[in-house]
Amino acid sequence: MIRNIKKLWLSETPKLWKYIRNISASISAIATAILAAETAAGIDLSNKYKDIIALCIAIGAGISAFSQLHKTKKDD
Repeated sequence: MIRNIKKLWLSETPKLWKYIRNISASISAIATAILAAETAAGIDLSNKYKDIIALCIAIGAGISAFSQLHKTKKDD
C-alpha cells in the first residue's frame, strides 16, 4: 500500500489538480501567515477567527495532499 501511494505521489498530476493544489496551498499559506503575524504583533484575535484560520490551514493542507495523489491516465 505504501508503494502504491509513493507511486501515485511521484506520477504526473493532471493540470486541473495542479491548479486545485496550488490554490489550496496558497490559502493554507496565507492563513498561516495571518496566524504568525497575529502572534508576532501581539494582537489578540477572537477565538472565532482563530478557529476559522485553523480550519483554513487544515483543509488547505488536506486538499493539497489529496490532489497530489491524482494520476494522469496514459494509453499503453
